[in-house]
Amino acid sequence: MSKLLPIAELIKQLLELEFKEEAKYTLESKKDWLLNIPDKDLYKEFWEDISDVYGVLVDDKWTLDDKLGRKSNFIKNGMARIDIWFEEPYNFICEFDEKQHFNQYRLMTLERGYKNLKPSFDYNSYYDLSSKSIVNPGKSGFHKLKGKDILFPEILKGDKQDNRIRQRAFRDYLKDIVPVKLGYNPTVRINYQVTNNKIKDFTKEDLENIKRYLYDNDIFQKALLKDSRGRVRV
Repeated sequence: MSKLLPIAELIKQLLELEFKEEAKYTLESKKDWLLNIPDKDLYKEFWEDISDVYGVLVDDKWTLDDKLGRKSNFIKNGMARIDIWFEEPYNFICEFDEKQHFNQYRLMTLERGYKNLKPSFDYNSYYDLSSKSIVNPGKSGFHKLKGKDILFPEILKGDKQDNRIRQRAFRDYLKDIVPVKLGYNPTVRINYQVTNNKIKDFTKEDLENIKRYLYDNDIFQKALLKDSRGRVRV
């Protein structure tokens, strides 16, 4: 059983109470419009924003267009994994962010990529948590990529790397900007501090904290119900 099931069930109950509409969801879902390697044709309307954030994350060593221009036809443009996807008419991602999602690179994305976004999470707490955490290069899977990513090759000399940290920050940013720009509802994010630093086996108190967090940040006021054609329902 997924450790996020209690959170999904809680939000389902709150949505149905708020909107009087059934809230269906899938855990660890994937969507063909949310890609780990951005597609310029699909994301053309906000390509400049994505390119700017990418450049900052790789110390301006490369541009997104340059990297994708060298992309091998044999490299699949994989879909990103979504923690919880709430289906039509809610149409939003919910992500639960553990400690490794907060660091200097996530801070860079928050500073550069959110000027024209109205996120469905507590931006200030995310900014604060990220500004207080400096993660140094390492050899573990939390720091160093075990496989190849054309966007995030090893930048540093030696065995200790931080390309997994940079990649994670970029993918978190994509999960925030892409849905909004493509017409879906803003991504809901819940950080590990909301649940008293727990990442599983949530207690009744932890779930009450999540409920309070969602209402304090007006999450349900930011959601627009839409029909199958993407039109806002009145």
